[in-house]
Amino acid sequence: MASSIKKVAILGAGGNIGKHVLAALVKQSFDVTVVSRPTSTSTFPSHIHVVKTEYTPSELEKAFVGQDAVVSLVSGDGFADQVKIVDAAIAAGVKRFIPSDFGSDTTNPKAVEAVPIFHHKRQVVQYLESKEDQISWTAIVTGFFIDFCLAYKLIPIDAGNKTAVISDGGDVPFSGTTSENVGLATARVLEKESETKNKYVFVSSLTTTLNELVAVYEKTTGSKFSVTHESTEEVTKTNLQKLQQGDFSAIGPLILASAFRKEAWGDLRTLGSESWNERLGLPAVDVEDVVKAVVSAK
Repeated sequence: MASSIKKVAILGAGGNIGKHVLAALVKQSFDVTVVSRPTSTSTFPSHIHVVKTEYTPSELEKAFVGQDAVVSLVSGDGFADQVKIVDAAIAAGVKRFIPSDFGSDTTNPKAVEAVPIFHHKRQVVQYLESKEDQISWTAIVTGFFIDFCLAYKLIPIDAGNKTAVISDGGDVPFSGTTSENVGLATARVLEKESETKNKYVFVSSLTTTLNELVAVYEKTTGSKFSVTHESTEEVTKTNLQKLQQGDFSAIGPLILASAFRKEAWGDLRTLGSESWNERLGLPAVDVEDVVKAVVSAK
């Protein structure tokens, strides 16, 4: 059945992942509107319709009128604000809402407990579940944005200094999706409106380990890396204390530790979730190609 979703509003389109989602939606011929705050300095191609508005329920409702779907790519403090965005979408008659749930698997209660910010993501989906008689939803789980995390050394491998930090021995598998495939997955979810209705959709471009990544970096650069080791248990303990003291720089290390720990919470293959890669037509990606692209871009 052909999708009835044609018009799509995006919040957070100026971010690192947002630009890939925007590009994919445009490429797949959706009629896209970018909704951004008046203070935003993000720029977009001239053919993209941009609505600058305060993120209040009444103003968002006006921005969403006539839209078939809303894609939320808000981050940080914006996670908790998504309930009012959902309410505005419902009031405007939007059919489908994609919350900013990209990344780690927030259906895992232990991971949610270990990373407090995941509570906000999970609560938004629970709220959407309670409103299924008024709006449909799809939450997309991607694992790490693998190219982005490597390029910005969020996964702690530094090609310039030839260093790496290995957690819990480095043989724990974890999944990731390229930024381009995150965008494509989002567009394909909206194209498959009925199939993806009111579901978590799990996708990943690859599954690897820290040790494999270091080996690929060494092969790609022709250099030996200096490796240090750490415990995810200690990282979690230290950074939960920091977060309790209001230090939000602890969020990144907590997310990494949740994925790298021996329970393999970051391995989307083992969590009882069915991969949507094939149904969404996502191309396979080789870890060596990702690393080569990251290294060559330096």
